[in-house]
This record gives sequence, C-alpha cells and structure tokens, in this order.
Amino acid sequence: MPLLPDVLSFDELGGVKTDYIPVIDPTTDLSALNLNLARDGVAQMSRTALRGWIRFATAATSGAMVLSDWETTWKADVSTLPVLARSTAGVFTLTLPASVLDALGNTHTINLRAASVSAETFPIVVAASISSANVITVHVGTGSTLSDQAGTIVMVQFA
Repeated sequence: MPLLPDVLSFDELGGVKTDYIPVIDPTTDLSALNLNLARDGVAQMSRTALRGWIRFATAATSGAMVLSDWETTWKADVSTLPVLARSTAGVFTLTLPASVLDALGNTHTINLRAASVSAETFPIVVAASISSANVITVHVGTGSTLSDQAGTIVMVQFA
C-alpha cells in the first residue's frame, strides 16, 4: 500500500467498512463509520498536502549555499538531505532523492507536482518550478533581472 509522499485513494486505505456487530461502548469502541470518515480524510489530504519544505541561503557559488532547515513527510535525515546547487546567476536547483523509505521500510519514488517559494528579504523576486520528478528550480532576482542576491533566505514548499 502506498503511503505519503504518494497520493492515496480511499480504496487503498481499505475502502468502506461496516460494523460486524453494533458498537457496544462508544467510549472504548470505534465504529466503522468513524474509521471510514478518518480514512477518507487521509485520502483527500494526501492529494493536496505539502510533502515538505526547504529553507536555504543563496550564494554566488554552489559550495557557499547554506541549507538552513528542512522537513519532509518522509524520513528527514542525512540520507535524504536535499542537494543545493547554483546553476547560473540567480538560478538554483534543489535536488531531492529519487526515492525514499517510509517508517515501515517501503520504498517510494519521489514525483513532485508543485512548488511555491518566498524570499525573506524585500524587494527580492523569486519563482519556483518543478524541473524533473525530484528537482525544484528556483529563480532569484530583482525585477526582471536574475541575480544571486547572496545571503537571501529562500523558503520553498513542495507537494
């Protein structure tokens, strides 16, 4: 069964269930209806929930870029660190692993669908796009001119 970061369907979460016997004590027993509603909510949320975020500082070289903080729905540790790189002036890439393990040891292929970005400095202009299944490209500059804006903290959220 897929788990986040994958999109889940209600059927993958077990589909509709019915009570084998009526709930005897609603303070200790959970009805099938309650579980159906909870699993449907999880399935719906899996289609729109963020999969993670990355906060980094821009720089004039890849080696000088700083990963400030990050978090994902999958195991966020050294084995899944995003790789930060500067492609050209004002263009940066954030590469996530091609696949990750969930807490149960299942492998999930990363397939990003959307990204949004903001800069913590004004009047910096930023834009983000998904350039491949596991790569986000971030454009930074002022007005219509791309520039590194070294030291600018950028926050990228992705689904």
